[in-house]
Amino acid sequence: MTAPSKAPQNGKADSVNRKLMQRVRAALLDSGAEEELWAEALASVVHVLNRSPKAGLGLTPLEAVTGRGLNGSGFRVWRSRAWALETKKQQRKLEPRTDVGRFVGYTVGGKAYRVLDNGTNKVFERRDVLMEEKQAKAESSGDGSSAGPQLTMTADSDKKGGMDE
Repeated sequence: MTAPSKAPQNGKADSVNRKLMQRVRAALLDSGAEEELWAEALASVVHVLNRSPKAGLGLTPLEAVTGRGLNGSGFRVWRSRAWALETKKQQRKLEPRTDVGRFVGYTVGGKAYRVLDNGTNKVFERRDVLMEEKQAKAESSGDGSSAGPQLTMTADSDKKGGMDE
């Protein structure tokens, strides 16, 4: 048994938990999601980390446990807009055949996605989902290089000796 909040005893566990929560916080802030979705964000972060290569291993933790190779084609941008096809039993002749929502995770032990319904605010699981994934784009230099975002100066800033704020 270890004493709570003692770094020498809980160092590794505290470090892992801190890193997980930093990634959850980043996912929530980046997507503009509500804090109530923290558990869905945490499950998605763990899902992706278990399927990401680790330094020194040369393979993913899931490959180390199962011995099977994985492909990353199923990864999606968290909280992207999603259209989930309703099952044949739920479809009616003249009603929409999809439910619109936001992607919030992956099913445990399955090959489906978890989607937050826009209307009811409830999470459901579906396999047939179309997603609109938007990538964040930084302003790059005009010469075609990938130097990253550029700071801009105006004529007024030359007189002051500084940059725009």
